[in-house]
Amino acid sequence: MTDQTAPELLDALAGLVADRLSRRRSVDRKVYTRQEAADSLRMSLDHFERHIQPDLRVVRSGRLVLIPTTELDRWLDRNAARTLDGRTA
Repeated sequence: MTDQTAPELLDALAGLVADRLSRRRSVDRKVYTRQEAADSLRMSLDHFERHIQPDLRVVRSGRLVLIPTTELDRWLDRNAARTLDGRTA
């Protein structure tokens, strides 16, 4: 063990994490997990699974269910509506 104090160790660890994150490659997302898809639509996972997911094409890989971002965009386009009097809900 070193003679560093807890705050110094935390600072060193934070520096390592920041360095590691800055070196990550940026990759375009093609899919979301169900939870990420629900979060992106600002709704609960339960609501997403009951009311939205049945309308979407999904990618299954074993037990993993992935939602293509294009499917979310398509669902939003199909389900978006203008308000009649110009007010928002």
